[in-house]
Amino acid sequence: MRKILFSLASGALGLALTGAAQAHEPERHGHHTPRPAVDVRFYYRDHGVRFDAGYSYPGRDHHHWARRVWDPRFARYQYWDASLCRYYYWCPQHQCYYPTSYRPF
Repeated sequence: MRKILFSLASGALGLALTGAAQAHEPERHGHHTPRPAVDVRFYYRDHGVRFDAGYSYPGRDHHHWARRVWDPRFARYQYWDASLCRYYYWCPQHQCYYPTSYRPF
């Protein structure tokens, strides 16, 4: 009987210590949000092309958008550029992202 009680107590103690170690693990790493791989504050300077309506982003490979929303009026997604505080849309004819205020046609 002592062996069973000792085994149960050891198991409970082991679980308690494991749970405590897991509960304290985030403190080791801090409580901050990880930074994105791309610094979006000045993304337009390195990746945008200046033109009369602001900046455009040529090519499809841009991952700095803060959010994506569906625009039912034009049946397309709009992408929020947090560094310039404006929405963009993908123009497949020109293979480019343009500000929503710009119409190339």
